Amino acid sequence: MSEGEQNPVRTFVSYSWTSPAHETWVLDLATRLRADGVDVVLDKWDLKPGHDAYKFMEQMVTDATVTKVVMICDAAYAEKANARAGGVGTESQIISPELYSKSTQDKFAAAITECDDEGVVCVPAFYKGRIYFDFSRGEDYESQYESLLRWIVDKPRFVKPDLGRLPQHLASPDAPQLSTEPKFRRAREALREGAGNARGLFQEFCDIFSSELEKLRIQRAEDVEFDEQVVASYKAARPYLDQLFHLVRAICRFSNDPMYAEQIARLLEAVARYMFRPESISSWNAWDFDNFKLIAHSAFLGCLAVALQDERFDVATSLLGRRYLVQSEAGGARGSQGYYLFLQPAESLEHRNGRLNLRRQSLHADLIKETFSHGTLSLETVLQADFVAYLRSVRFTDEDRWGWYPVSLMWASARSRPFEIFARSESKRYFNGVKQMFDVSDVDDFRTKLIDGFSKRKPAFTYGWFDVDQLLGTDKLGTLP
Repeated sequence: MSEGEQNPVRTFVSYSWTSPAHETWVLDLATRLRADGVDVVLDKWDLKPGHDAYKFMEQMVTDATVTKVVMICDAAYAEKANARAGGVGTESQIISPELYSKSTQDKFAAAITECDDEGVVCVPAFYKGRIYFDFSRGEDYESQYESLLRWIVDKPRFVKPDLGRLPQHLASPDAPQLSTEPKFRRAREALREGAGNARGLFQEFCDIFSSELEKLRIQRAEDVEFDEQVVASYKAARPYLDQLFHLVRAICRFSNDPMYAEQIARLLEAVARYMFRPESISSWNAWDFDNFKLIAHSAFLGCLAVALQDERFDVATSLLGRRYLVQSEAGGARGSQGYYLFLQPAESLEHRNGRLNLRRQSLHADLIKETFSHGTLSLETVLQADFVAYLRSVRFTDEDRWGWYPVSLMWASARSRPFEIFARSESKRYFNGVKQMFDVSDVDDFRTKLIDGFSKRKPAFTYGWFDVDQLLGTDKLGTLP
C-alpha cells in the first residue's frame, strides 16, 4: 500500500452453494471487487480445512474490522435463510439480530440474483423492505456493480451538500421579510440553468433592489442618536447585499454574457444616487446619507470581491474601468466618476467614535469586518478586492489626490503573505488574466508602473501601513510559466 493510501474496506460475501454456475458468478464478483480495491473475504479463499465454520461465519458478521457484509440472494439462499438451514441458515441467525439491534444499519446489503415466478425478488424474510442491488437482469449488471462498489467503499454517487447558513432575513427574528426575495430566487434559478430569460429576471431584481433601499432612508428621531440610526440602517441592508452578491456569483459562474457587467454597474449607479440629496428633500445636513455611503461602499466592494474570487477578471475590469453616471439634487446630472465614487466619508462614524469613547482606528473598517465575517463573502475576499481597487487607483489616479483609500486594509497590516490572485500570479499564464485590471503588458510593466505609484503615494493609517510587497508577493510574480 502506498504512503497515504487508506486501508481497504474489508467485506464478507455470504452466499448459497446453489449450483456450480452460481458459485462461479459469486467468485467472479468477489474477484472483481478485489481488483477494485475491496478486501473481500470469501469462504473459498479464507475458510481452510480444519477451521470451525460456525466461528468463521460468526466472526465475519460480528467482527468490527469487517465493515460490510454482502448477501448474494437467490431462491435457494432465501429458502435456507428462512428455514435456518445449512450454512446460510447459520449466517442468517447471526445476521438477523445484528441487522435489527444496531442503530446504524449500513453494514448489510443484499445483492439479488433471482426473482420468483411473479417477478418478486428473492430475499430472506428478515431483509424484506430494505434496499438491495438488483443483479437479476443481466443488462443492468454494470450499473448495479457500480452502485454496490460505491456502497462498499462509501463513495455515493450523490453527496449531500454542506449545510449553509439560513438567509439573514430568516436567521434574525427582527429582520423583515424582503420584498426582493421572489425576484432573487427566480433570477438565481434562471442564471444557474442558463435560461433565456435570466437577464430579464436579473434586471427585475435590480429594479426592486434599488427601490427597496428607500425603506432604509433615515427619519431623524429625537430620542435616538443619529449615528445609532446610521449603523442600524446599514445593518438592515445586509440581507439585500447578500442577495446581490449571490446573484453576481451566479453570473460569474454560469454566464459569459458581457451585458451582465453593465447591469451590475447600472445597479451600483442606482445605489450611489442614494448618497446624495433626492428631489423630495429640501433641508438636510452632511450626515443624512451616511448610511447609504456605507451601503454603496459595501455593494461595490462585494461585487468586485465576487468577481475576483471566481477569477472573472473581465467583470472586475469592467467594474474598475468604467465611469459611473450619478444623478441627484432634483434629478440633475452630477456627471460621471470612476469607482472611487463609492468611497464617501461617513462623518457620523467619527462622531460616534468620540461620543462613545470607543477609541477605534476606523469604525468604517470595523463595520466591514463585522459585515463580511459572517455573510455570503469572507473578509479575506473583501480585503483582496479593496487592495485591487487601491492598486488600480495608484495606477490611474492623479498624484495630487486620492482616488481610493483602502479602508479595510487596516486588517491586513500584520499580514505576511500575498492575496490569492497575486500568489497565483507566480504563474505568467495566470497573471495574463490579472494584468487586464491594471492595463499593463507584462509583469515587468506592472512592477514599473505600480512601484512608481507607491513611491509617490502611500496613505498612512494612524498605526502604520500595510506592506505592499508582502500583499503582492512582488518577488515571485511571473517567475513560473
